[in-house]
Amino acid sequence: MIRECMELVFNTKLTGPPERYALKYVNLLTEGAHPFDMSQTTVQIKLGEFEFREANTAVHADIERNGCVSTVDIASGAKIQLPGAPEAQGVLISVDTVIQATDETPSTALPRVLEILHETEKEIFFGLLSGSALEKLGPMYPAKH
Repeated sequence: MIRECMELVFNTKLTGPPERYALKYVNLLTEGAHPFDMSQTTVQIKLGEFEFREANTAVHADIERNGCVSTVDIASGAKIQLPGAPEAQGVLISVDTVIQATDETPSTALPRVLEILHETEKEIFFGLLSGSALEKLGPMYPAKH
């Protein structure tokens, strides 16, 4: 669907070539003991010898991987409200991955770039989940061709 939409944009000739490509993934982990349960992640935070409250914990970091820069935000106690659904609260994980465009024709570059962005986001997101959270989510991976 992304490729179809972008092809329509490229074909309009109303924009110049892209400077960068980006893909963002956001998920709320709700399977913890409580909405502030960071044990759903592999995040380890140490503030010297000081104890910190699990409540209201937030992490912001940039990760370089696969030629991309991913901005990762993790926040405990996040609340979301989707239309027609009850409010949910838990640990929010956001992975926003960017790769710089090259001189390659956008239509040609897009499938390759989307695959790099998608693989990078999966590596980072699933790498941030604890074993028990991963088991509870039960992700299924499609077979590669």
